[in-house]
Amino acid sequence: RSIDPTSLNRQGEDVGTRYRTGVYFTSDEDRVLFEALFEKVKATLDQPLVVELEPLQNFYPAEDYHQDYLDKHPEGYCHLPWSLMQFAKEANASDSQERKPATEPPMSTHKKSRKASRIVREKEVVSKMIALYCRHKLGMKEMNEEYRALEEYAHKRLSCCKFGEKKPACKKCPIHCYKPSMREEIRKIMRWAGPRMLFYDPIAALRHLLNR
Repeated sequence: RSIDPTSLNRQGEDVGTRYRTGVYFTSDEDRVLFEALFEKVKATLDQPLVVELEPLQNFYPAEDYHQDYLDKHPEGYCHLPWSLMQFAKEANASDSQERKPATEPPMSTHKKSRKASRIVREKEVVSKMIALYCRHKLGMKEMNEEYRALEEYAHKRLSCCKFGEKKPACKKCPIHCYKPSMREEIRKIMRWAGPRMLFYDPIAALRHLLNR
């Protein structure tokens, strides 16, 4: 429910080798169990299973600021729906302190409180458009350094926007903060990816159109 087992080095709009999905075992007993499970999963797929199965080599806990990241940064991005993350949290919680009380507000309250800012939403749309352009127009398996740099540049421009949440559509903005070369490149991508976003992420596409 949380990954696409046929997607190599990609989950949602996150692309790169660091997003490779894997299962890592620490004993031969586990390896046998996982191999049997992988065979069952393969039988249900019409594409190759690309989740790697390897012995565990290294494990490092994430830094403190990455622990419970979306609890600390509710405006952050994740390809998983909030309801699925909440399901996993409750499933793994202990019966004592971590399990949420029955009197907790309904899920809709969480969704409302997690509404992302306009700047965050625009960053997500830009990233999705660039990823879509690279993958389907240029045939790249993952974004190269050139388009990573463009994505980073666009995100910085949004972070520094003097209008903040009242930001106008870029074509109506009186400032035009992009370098000419970067502006032309992002325009090219948006002209190609914009209409196609309606098929790949219709909600994000409609939000983008309404904000223009």
